[in-house]
Amino acid sequence: MDTSDRVKRILGVLDKTLAGVQAEREKYHLRAEQEGRLHKWFSATLALVGVAAPAFVTYVTGEQGTGLRLAAILLTAIASATASLQTTFRWGDKYRRTSLTALALRELESTTQLSILELTDSIDELQVYKGAYTLNEAVERRLQKIIRKHIEGEVALVGPEPDATRVTAESKKLGS
Repeated sequence: MDTSDRVKRILGVLDKTLAGVQAEREKYHLRAEQEGRLHKWFSATLALVGVAAPAFVTYVTGEQGTGLRLAAILLTAIASATASLQTTFRWGDKYRRTSLTALALRELESTTQLSILELTDSIDELQVYKGAYTLNEAVERRLQKIIRKHIEGEVALVGPEPDATRVTAESKKLGS
């Protein structure tokens, strides 16, 4: 296989890597939009119901109707459930983290595209091959680092901090 074919193959690999970065960016962007909507909806609902429930309960206290008392109980239950869901799922934190991940992936995509353009401007095929190989390796590492950081942040939202010595020992086992 001559150098020209090798260059075409490595540039093809680099294009696939870039397509993977673009797909991940789009996935995280869509997820961030969804989490943002959930956060806004639950925050607005919680604000409205959180203010309305105590006022309604105060009003109903002097009334004799069973229907109004049941409505007050239901409104209070909705306020409590909404607050619990917001606290449990932490959509605001997820929205922030996912938006930052999408932004980091967009930056990686953009810098990769610029690097590919710069790389393919060269006439020296050997330089293009070496540069594409190095760039592909760096992009893959950066992509995995961005996604790993996001996943670790998500895990931190739902669980306690892992024991550092246990994690290090498990990482060494996986590496060997």
